[in-house]
Amino acid sequence: MKKISLLFVAILGNLTLVFSQSEMQFPETSYDFGMIYEGGQPSHTFDVRNTGNEGLLINNVAPSCGCTTPQWSKNAIEPNQTGSITASYNSSGRIGPFFKSINIQSNAKVNPKTIYIKGVVVKKDDTLATKEEMKLPPVLEIERVNFTLGKLEKGRPALIKLNIKNTGKSPLKIFYVQSGCMCTSIKGWEPLKPGASQVLEVIYSSNEIGNLKDSFVVFSNDPAKPHTEVKIEATLVESLTKSSIMNQGSGGGMFR
Repeated sequence: MKKISLLFVAILGNLTLVFSQSEMQFPETSYDFGMIYEGGQPSHTFDVRNTGNEGLLINNVAPSCGCTTPQWSKNAIEPNQTGSITASYNSSGRIGPFFKSINIQSNAKVNPKTIYIKGVVVKKDDTLATKEEMKLPPVLEIERVNFTLGKLEKGRPALIKLNIKNTGKSPLKIFYVQSGCMCTSIKGWEPLKPGASQVLEVIYSSNEIGNLKDSFVVFSNDPAKPHTEVKIEATLVESLTKSSIMNQGSGGGMFR
């Protein structure tokens, strides 16, 4: 009887552990800082909600590199309450795109969890224009810099068309585009004569899932604005039916 009683207590204890646990939920697991001038130290706060029935304790937050500094709620987050994790990025000496992970250790049912920050760092006074182009500068005008793409399929390329005009006095050159996710590229582009217009086709593809706010930077020889940021909103899903794909593309996004 004593052995049976001890076994019953052990089973009861295990059941208590199974049904009494904290659960960590993030409204967003990735944040795009967009374009950052070198030397800036932007930060973003991720909300952490405890959807379990026991207090959630964040034990440690470990970024993938020393360029990211985290701060987080040290006290237990009670059930149905919200805490926070703030990530700051030091951009000094780090020109170009970045994509950093932050690993979170806790007493949650699913442990660990990972969140991400990304962006593109540029030099504030950097220009890609020649001395001749500085005297008779090209001028980049983009009709739209905000795109809502609706639903996209994970890993499936979307085509974003930018209507570009050169209102300057010398040929406009587009060199490349950069994004924090490193998931954008452009099709062929020829120098655009003064007064002329052209469509720049940007290919965007992401392997993330959920509601995303992304961006990419267009690098040109316009000395006044050599870096132009274009922002994207989309919902990434695992798959789309053929009919739903044909119905997407609001805001200029096209699928191929």
